[in-house]
Amino acid sequence: MGTKLSNAFKPNNLSVLLIVMSLLGIFFKSNISSITLIILFVFSQINFFIIENKQLKDLKGIFNFKSYYVYFIGYFVLVLLSVLYSTDTSTALKYTIRHVAFIFLPISFFCLPKLSLENQLKIRKVYVYWVAILFTFLLINAIINNHLKGYSLIDFFQARLENLFGLDHEKVFIEYWLFTYEGLTQIIDIQPIYLTLFVNVAFVFLLKLKENNKLSNKLFWFFSFYYLLFVLLLSSRSGLGVFILLFIGYVNFIMPKTNKDRVKGVTITLLFLSIALGVIFTNPILKYRVMSVLNPSEEHKHLNFSNQSIRLIKWKNALEEIKEAPILGHGIGDYKNKLLQRYRINDFKVGLKHEYNAHNQYLDTMLQVGVLGLLVLVLLFFYGLNSPGFEIKFIFGIFLISFITESMFGRHWGVVSFTLFSCFLRQNNDRA
Repeated sequence: MGTKLSNAFKPNNLSVLLIVMSLLGIFFKSNISSITLIILFVFSQINFFIIENKQLKDLKGIFNFKSYYVYFIGYFVLVLLSVLYSTDTSTALKYTIRHVAFIFLPISFFCLPKLSLENQLKIRKVYVYWVAILFTFLLINAIINNHLKGYSLIDFFQARLENLFGLDHEKVFIEYWLFTYEGLTQIIDIQPIYLTLFVNVAFVFLLKLKENNKLSNKLFWFFSFYYLLFVLLLSSRSGLGVFILLFIGYVNFIMPKTNKDRVKGVTITLLFLSIALGVIFTNPILKYRVMSVLNPSEEHKHLNFSNQSIRLIKWKNALEEIKEAPILGHGIGDYKNKLLQRYRINDFKVGLKHEYNAHNQYLDTMLQVGVLGLLVLVLLFFYGLNSPGFEIKFIFGIFLISFITESMFGRHWGVVSFTLFSCFLRQNNDRA
């Protein structure tokens, strides 16, 4: 018992535990996530300066331009400098504090002990199972609430099955909103687009586990299709597109080793797409979400959603405002007011009423810190996508696409998840 307890407090084992806590913490309220990240940071400093007996000068390795971490720090420095030319200083400081993860997480992972492949895979495995458990919980919650509203899920599927075989049956309803988009996630109070991103990362971790023979084939395919259902119900269009690309890319280009594998890949892909289309076209909300991408001007039938045409207008306004301060941007404190002024000039009443941001991180970065900020962001992706192995390329690809349709750094979830996943994947490469 004593030996097991002492092993648990070894630096490597504590590091694994704290990284797991940090990864799972992003699914909860920002204060829970912040606490886990603070604990991770404190432990990393204890490990670096006390256990490893390093000096402050040994931190200089983090500022090496070959180190991935330096670009996070560079981005934070640009945001900090933009406070100086922001007229709204209080807002600037508030938004700057939101970006402190760009400093503390790189330092934390630089100062943690190197992890063995076995420990890295353990962390991924916990995350993969956690996402599946979370989806099960959300489904059960939706089923219970659907029942409380007087709808029977069993009767609904029975009626659908009988109609499929041409049998007449009285029409049976369910409350679709409980199983879709914010209705599915409201109990954990997290936006569907971010949860979809976390599921996509879990899928990539799943691929990594399969490649290292840490999951049976049956379990791998179960999780893959279970995640597909999760992403479909979350109804983030860009996230769903990313998931499908990841799945098709892996099954048809990475997994096949023989011609038989290639045939198997095509067969699985067709099954995968058939299931996806079947779910989409039997759920009116999902159907609208997909069809509105194909026809952005389609009538806005579901008030909980914004259609694509509105997003395009946001981008047009953001680009016009970027031209006013292309090099340094408007500053982290003033960029939002500048964008709202542009909405007012162009009579974009919906954007003004809801105080929309650009809904595109690349545009938001240019509004805040100009071309210099965009350059640092591009370097972040350049080094990430040029790292060895498909896993890190896939995960940076997830964020690369997500940044097109969402201002990720405008929320705690976006700042922390991008930095946390990036630093975790790069830790052993950039560790001193």
